[in-house]
Amino acid sequence: MLQLLDPQAYFRNAPSVDFNRYGISTEEVIELIMFDEEKIFQSVKSIIENGVASSKKKLDESLPIQFNTTRKIVYNLLCYFQFKAIAKHYRITTSIYGRHPLFIKQFILGFLTFPFKFISNKWRKRKR
Repeated sequence: MLQLLDPQAYFRNAPSVDFNRYGISTEEVIELIMFDEEKIFQSVKSIIENGVASSKKKLDESLPIQFNTTRKIVYNLLCYFQFKAIAKHYRITTSIYGRHPLFIKQFILGFLTFPFKFISNKWRKRKR
């Protein structure tokens, strides 16, 4: 499986991340982040000629871990007073990734930016 991943996407969840989380082998998965038509062609050609395992060593590009959606999740849950859901999100994410600094940063920013974003959204709705 050759996966073409957009590194600029707001929500990025590479198949290899889910495969690893659920114990599915990623030996047959090659992920490309930086690609053009020529690189895709060369990648497919390499897979056909050399096999997936050999090609994976040369081609595979892992996406760095990120938590872009955490701040938005916290904001949305705060809007509906879903404090238990926020705690559950924290527990689940830290059980998978530990207390990853990027997660903690986004989690805290969700709380810190909430009042400003909430007021901004209310003002914007009133103007309509």
